[in-house]
Amino acid sequence: MIRGTVRDMSLAEHEARIILSINKAVASIFDLDELLQRLADIVSEAAHFSRVAIDLSNRSGEVTIRAVHGHPKELTGRPFDLLSFNPNFMRVLSGELLIYDYDDPALPKASRSLLESTNTLRVINVPIMRANRFLGMIVADEPGVKHEFTEEEIRLIVAIADQASMAIENARLYEEQKYAAAEIGESRKQVLDILESISDGFFALDNDWRFTYVNTKAAELIGKRREALLFRNMWEVVPQLAGTIFETEYRRAKEEMAPVSFEARYPPIDRWLEVRVYPYENGLSVYATDITDRKSAEEALAESERRFREILEEASLVAVMLDTHGQVTFANEFLLELTGWSENEIIGRDWFDLLIPSEEREELRKGFRESIAQGTIFPHHVNDILTKRGEHRTISYSNIILRDTKGRVIGTASFGEDVTGRKMTERQ
Repeated sequence: MIRGTVRDMSLAEHEARIILSINKAVASIFDLDELLQRLADIVSEAAHFSRVAIDLSNRSGEVTIRAVHGHPKELTGRPFDLLSFNPNFMRVLSGELLIYDYDDPALPKASRSLLESTNTLRVINVPIMRANRFLGMIVADEPGVKHEFTEEEIRLIVAIADQASMAIENARLYEEQKYAAAEIGESRKQVLDILESISDGFFALDNDWRFTYVNTKAAELIGKRREALLFRNMWEVVPQLAGTIFETEYRRAKEEMAPVSFEARYPPIDRWLEVRVYPYENGLSVYATDITDRKSAEEALAESERRFREILEEASLVAVMLDTHGQVTFANEFLLELTGWSENEIIGRDWFDLLIPSEEREELRKGFRESIAQGTIFPHHVNDILTKRGEHRTISYSNIILRDTKGRVIGTASFGEDVTGRKMTERQ
């Protein structure tokens, strides 16, 4: 039961950390091309794909290759007729993931030849959707092989696509907003229609902090009717913002004339918001997204991690974590009581020198180093450890490899049962 929890927690924590790193990486990027290139790099780094492309659909539905990793840069800027290349892309346009091979009979002959000439044997296409609207897709492959995409790889790339959608939409809207002031008539109406139709809250403030535009979603998030906000001073109609991070960041954006972004709980409606603030000559443009569900999930993950550590501390099991050098980074209370060592005496010490009997030490150390180098470990193992008094205790272990958010090995975790009495009975 505990072994399954550990494995699931490791995967969940790995994915959660990657999502957090994505949010941090794109939070301060407002240039669309720079954002898309960073996303291509993130997909390659997180899921370990050699080649990645980000295809983006414009407002008229034309799809263009906008960013690449591992492909020639000359590919960027090229239009891409999805359905002519592969009729099955209709599924991607409706939000469905698609994996296909270069020799798929459904592909036109020209498409098969192009894929073969670029050594593309199998490719995954993950749609980037926003409010059921196709924004683009993430395309990844391993050259020269029909790569078997794992469940974890697919889950990661889908999570990245989900996170990317809002960042892409905001960057695109920011690009449009920069030119909106120079447009008149129908162009201005189109921009306002876009701002009204987006799922994020948007409002504009003039240099006297008066609302000059508020879309329907923003009025809902602020908790007031649009008519009660327009042309009114923000600090007067929403006094709860005074002295909060909202005031601090709005004023900073205005003073520094630089975009800012932050996450905070919004007091009037008790919801978490992700806020992006863009200053311009005549005031501020503000985009706000309700992220309460995401924050609740993060809090739930943190709470489950806390409970997990409590279980390790309270369970009658040995629990120990080692870094890649074999030094102890965590030891639970049960292990300390069993061996007689204190936490200060064991943390940071070499596990094999301190607790492994000399007759087993080098063999176990060698096996540990091989596990670290190969990224795999025997899931179950039985060996003796030494107490502080020099007594032998026999432990039956379950082992897992620990990895960071980039998938690199950072150590091992072992959970074991003291089976000394059972072994003595068997020998008798």
